[in-house]
Amino acid sequence: MRVIDLRGSAGQRTGVAIVPLDAHSSDQMGLTKSAVSLAKMFRYTTWFVVNRDRILGWRDVDSQWSVRLDGRDVLSSYATEPSDLSEAGESFLAGLVENWLEDLRAHWKHPPGKVPGEVELGAHGLLEELGTGATSAATP
Repeated sequence: MRVIDLRGSAGQRTGVAIVPLDAHSSDQMGLTKSAVSLAKMFRYTTWFVVNRDRILGWRDVDSQWSVRLDGRDVLSSYATEPSDLSEAGESFLAGLVENWLEDLRAHWKHPPGKVPGEVELGAHGLLEELGTGATSAATP
């Protein structure tokens, strides 16, 4: 599991965990549960768990996820070939997620309102939690 640590728009800590699961392994190793435990330990205000099949977002890690996005729909926009996602490992996914987060922040690839998942994140109040203008630091 890899964690991207972000500072939200109000300076709060937000975490994005890249969990290398595919549709078949689901959560057999309990990695989503481990990611949520990390979120609590590091006192993240908002937490996202990302793999190639899904993106789950929590505003409060003690509650049920509040947003669910199709990981393939979101991340394929940042892959050279959409088929690259089928064999994507943790590092490759981390790069795609960082590109997506930067696109949400600076709209370098898509115009405002057109970034994959942007409307859904905004509807749940999670967009500003990702920190427009935030810098990220990926940790292994």
